[in-house]
Amino acid sequence: MTIRSTIMLLAVPLFLALALVNGALLYTQDRTELERALGEQALATAVTVAEFTREMPDPGKALAQPNRRKALDAALGHVEGLDALLLIEPDRPAFALKSGARAWDPASLARPDRPSIRTMAQDGAGGWVVGLAPAGEGRFVAARFSRAPIAEHLRLIRRDIVLIALGLIALASALAIFVARRLTRELDLSRRALSGQVADGEVIWRIREAQDLAGAVRLMDASGEAAEVRARLVAARKARLRNRDSAMAHVRAVEFAPCTYRKGGAVVAMRACGKVAPGSFFAHADIGRQGGAVVLGCCEDADPVEALAAACQVRRRIEACSSEAELDRALDLLGQLHPLSALVVHKWHEPLAEGALQLVTLAQAVEAQRARAYLKAAPGIGPEEWLASLDALLTPTGMFAVIGPASSTERGIEVRCDRKDGGETADIEDFLD
Repeated sequence: MTIRSTIMLLAVPLFLALALVNGALLYTQDRTELERALGEQALATAVTVAEFTREMPDPGKALAQPNRRKALDAALGHVEGLDALLLIEPDRPAFALKSGARAWDPASLARPDRPSIRTMAQDGAGGWVVGLAPAGEGRFVAARFSRAPIAEHLRLIRRDIVLIALGLIALASALAIFVARRLTRELDLSRRALSGQVADGEVIWRIREAQDLAGAVRLMDASGEAAEVRARLVAARKARLRNRDSAMAHVRAVEFAPCTYRKGGAVVAMRACGKVAPGSFFAHADIGRQGGAVVLGCCEDADPVEALAAACQVRRRIEACSSEAELDRALDLLGQLHPLSALVVHKWHEPLAEGALQLVTLAQAVEAQRARAYLKAAPGIGPEEWLASLDALLTPTGMFAVIGPASSTERGIEVRCDRKDGGETADIEDFLD
């Protein structure tokens, strides 16, 4: 959809609804007021004539006199809209004080107890309004007025409403076209300014929001170009620095990132500190409902890439074990497939002593001794926090694991470390390529 069609779809129905609502209110109000005025006029005519004839013993005979008849006709001639006026007496034919244009059967009228108004059945002329008033001694006067003038007036009102609605539709369309042209001009100017077809100094903005929009688009373009430049620079830097050692460091950072296992009431934290051998690994196996095993080791190989790939494979195989017997068989099989050196297996079972941490290390004796001393000097720290502080403060080199009891909020929660399944031999070779 274009801007012009969108604005017209919004403006035209709004103006049309405004015209229809106001027209309906005008039509309803005029009809109510005209009908009330006609009813009051019919009632006033009937009451006036009834009071005039109330004291006459024989109104029909008295009003048949030429002078009185002439005076009555002259008086009724000033009553606008009066169609017929009848004097109805019991057991006598209705006496027409003024004859109507159409036949009228007064037998359908009953003597009212007090002045009242009746509306006769609708017909082609719009119907009738009849004013009734008692005139004493069983007599009453009926004054009939036609509703045709009201119907004609309402027809003219409906015509005016239609004309007003059409005029408002034309006005709304003209305004929509005018506003759409202004907006499209500003957007086209913005497009030409952003594309460089028009110099910034030559641009004359008439709508401030369009100028702000152009500025925002220009800022977004600049940000996108800057992001592309940064991406190209990063890619170029990676291409310059891409070598075997960086690739292996990246894979080790992904595969052997510090991780924590929580099982039941125990927490097991493992971390590789410092610059360890490419084939160094740590792994944890769930070997029962209330226990597990921490395995630290190193895969020896002349090719560091093969050693790292073997370490990744060994870790996955150990983590897949679900019993102590399966873990022993897996270690035997892995020892035949890969040359494992300095393998450390530590099995733990619950319950763990409150506040006591179990330290498992695969490092030189000096580093292991420093870690044990630090463990005694820093009691009351959780396994994960203790390993982080050990790496930050002592900066040792080696593989470390700590088992300790979980806090009350951690019990019953099992969270495995967040690492990507990557780093096997094929992955490393693809990365180097």
